[in-house]
Amino acid sequence: MDIPDKVAERLKNIFAAHPRPSNLKEVVQQLAQTAKIIFDEDGYHVPILFLYDNQLNPINLVSTQFDDQIDKFIFWRTVAESIETQNAFGMAWIAESWDRQIDKKFALSVPIRDFPIVGETLNILGIDRNDNFEQFDWKIVRESETSPPTLIQGDSNKYENSAEIYFLIPARRAMKLPDPTYIRKINK
Repeated sequence: MDIPDKVAERLKNIFAAHPRPSNLKEVVQQLAQTAKIIFDEDGYHVPILFLYDNQLNPINLVSTQFDDQIDKFIFWRTVAESIETQNAFGMAWIAESWDRQIDKKFALSVPIRDFPIVGETLNILGIDRNDNFEQFDWKIVRESETSPPTLIQGDSNKYENSAEIYFLIPARRAMKLPDPTYIRKINK
């Protein structure tokens, strides 16, 4: 894949300023900057998952295309297996998502795909074996149906911890982190 010169130069500057992240927060911050550059150039960002060793060196990179909920389930189960077999210390995920308005009284009986879409977000999040969690969101804004999408900084504290993000449960289990279903029972 060819990277346009202006994008390559901007990415080079980011990596020169922060050549090697030393913690999960720096990993997510660096990925947020690079994701913005790629989105600004292309108008979208493909989902990408990074696995890291305990020195935060990337050991695997996976991209995917979800066609349905079954694909998502299989993908996250495969991620969990990769975490275990590659002894990954942490992971980071970049993906676009739909923001939906959830009616809590129907949340357990209605599929999430049936709730209305109220926005779009470019999400960057990471977790590690020490139960550290970092997140960064860019809101995707479209002035009109024909105008190109733009990014504005969103809510980087959307979730208290990774246990609130259900698709991460297989990854959390593979990293031997506390089971979020157990955490919810304790907090009731």
